[in-house]
Amino acid sequence: MNHNISTYRSLLHLIDLDKTDHELKVIGELFLSAMRDWPSDSRLSIPESIAVFKRNFGDPLTVENTARYIGRGPDWTWKGEAGVSLSQMMEHALKHLGLTDFDAIIELLLNHYARQFLLSGTQKPLRSRGYTYFQVSAGALCEVDQVHWQNTMASYGLDTQDNTWSIEMPLSTNLGQYQLIKNCINRLEPLKVQLMEAKAAFPDLEYEVNLVLWTKEENFRLDQAQIQWLSELGAGLDAEVFPM
Repeated sequence: MNHNISTYRSLLHLIDLDKTDHELKVIGELFLSAMRDWPSDSRLSIPESIAVFKRNFGDPLTVENTARYIGRGPDWTWKGEAGVSLSQMMEHALKHLGLTDFDAIIELLLNHYARQFLLSGTQKPLRSRGYTYFQVSAGALCEVDQVHWQNTMASYGLDTQDNTWSIEMPLSTNLGQYQLIKNCINRLEPLKVQLMEAKAAFPDLEYEVNLVLWTKEENFRLDQAQIQWLSELGAGLDAEVFPM
């Protein structure tokens, strides 16, 4: 398996970059749907998700054993939805690619997007070398809190799902890794006071700068000013760095 693409978000971004219509893209979208529907405290990596699917549906994974989830307990309906997406994915692979082995299907999918977008040289390059965005999230806040944040950060986008919600600022894209981070932080400056106040009012708020970067440099680092700013806010840094 190509380990350069190992998370839900990285595969999602690469499929979003793909503006063509083809069978592997359909397979990728169905696999993402299964990962998204499977309930977990934190979104699992692609290898972890596959291991979970095999424990719950059977190994090897087939069209038949993924089509119906027979377990019970919390979130069993969402697990069933994930299984339906897996079953549809494998049906599509059999019909259009003649493949039945689940691992081979995923390997073909990941290798395709690695060749298409992540490799340099004569291969098709990335349209963007990276992006970053800031996210505020929390679990089980009341509707009043949600409405307050929607008004406070209306221009930054609000995404709600189940009992959790998050607010994301728009992406910053730039070829330079340091400037990319600076752009994101600079756009947060006008909100710093409100963010600090919200952290005090709602201690379970989680602030995170999410970074996806493709680079030829072996080491990624932030300068001291950026580290200080993020530490004052109490923000974490979730970075995915792909070698080119």
